[in-house]
Amino acid sequence: MKKTPLLVFTFCYAPLNITAAYRITRTLRYIGKYGFQPIVMTASNPDYVINERMKEAIPDDAVIYRRPTRFPDHQYRKSVKIYTTAKSPLKKLILKILVMMKDLIASPDIHIFWALGSIPSMIKIIRKHRIEAMLVTGGPFSLIVAAIVLRFLTGIKLVEEYRDPWGSYSIEGSSSFVRTLYNKIVSRFCYRHCDAIVGLTESHAEELKREVAGRNIPVGLIPNGFDPADFEFPFGEKSDNDTLLVAYAGKFNVHENKYNPAMLLEAWKQFRESWNGKKPVLEVFGNINEDTQMLIDRYAQDDIVIHGFVPRDQLLKRIRHADILLHFYYPQTAEQARSSKIYEYAYMGIPILSFSSLTGSVAQLIRELNAGFVCPGDDVPEMARLLNQAANLDRDEFRKNIRHDLIGQYNAANLSGKMASLIRDLL
Repeated sequence: MKKTPLLVFTFCYAPLNITAAYRITRTLRYIGKYGFQPIVMTASNPDYVINERMKEAIPDDAVIYRRPTRFPDHQYRKSVKIYTTAKSPLKKLILKILVMMKDLIASPDIHIFWALGSIPSMIKIIRKHRIEAMLVTGGPFSLIVAAIVLRFLTGIKLVEEYRDPWGSYSIEGSSSFVRTLYNKIVSRFCYRHCDAIVGLTESHAEELKREVAGRNIPVGLIPNGFDPADFEFPFGEKSDNDTLLVAYAGKFNVHENKYNPAMLLEAWKQFRESWNGKKPVLEVFGNINEDTQMLIDRYAQDDIVIHGFVPRDQLLKRIRHADILLHFYYPQTAEQARSSKIYEYAYMGIPILSFSSLTGSVAQLIRELNAGFVCPGDDVPEMARLLNQAANLDRDEFRKNIRHDLIGQYNAANLSGKMASLIRDLL
């Protein structure tokens, strides 16, 4: 049976070791089961770590077009960082002027030049493969803008997938009122000029429905989920009965506006001082900067271990023996965000402690799956108390109470089927 070609426009794709690449890679890994052949337009040199094993997830019949981008993320960060920590009035003024100039020519993000420059190539691809439908995933949201232009030029059916609410994706540190105004106007235009739209969480999908109210534009809810193929190893059994192992994976820097570990480290200190059981160890899988290391040194003796960045396939193997898996958002609570790690942690059956918000999307999922505990990311005493409670859990009893029946619906193959069904209905 001949498959239907589907144009996929994404900045990140396998083998890039980044969450954005994992989601779309998982989707396309299984979409062939539902009658689609992925034709992918992506960037050839984004500034991210390569995970060679991810190439195994690329379908055999996928056609990949990689177009160079001349402006990797780190170059932009370096050019802006000179002024982002400025203290003098003159440097602050220079920063404001630079940011405004940047936002006047490069919105919704710096990748707009690559995205718009990809349009002629995609027109040729559409004609060559006789493509009738397109899936675009953002951020960067500049890809959504380019996809709208392509839809007007070719008449292709367009499905917009939003991994994050528009405007929340920022690789650039600072934005001006120019960028804010642009996003408000352009995002609404893009919402209302596609053929279908996808959100990752319940609250975001409801927000998108309000944006397209009165228009015949279907809104799909397709979460991140997990891929059982990533767990081809035994997990859940303790390897060291003399240690209470608590693991965290992700960004862990005091200058981050969503991943600042200051409150978590204070809670760890309080927990450690009151804990009378086996030796607790906090293992962090992520790079840290000098200021973060200085903060860690204030709290720790030898019970906080920094492993640095670890590729995702190796990470899952290394945290499989943990007693507790941590997640946090601070100081921002990221109410609508929901990391794919939460689905993976729940599938592994290890208690999750999420320190972010009692009402956010992560908290809702953890309660739904009965997969752990949540509390605000700035409530240090409660964080310490939950660490103590989770440390005293009976692991076997905890696993019995997890809603494994609900976890299965977040299997990547099932979610890919939902995406395929949404696209098929447009053709």
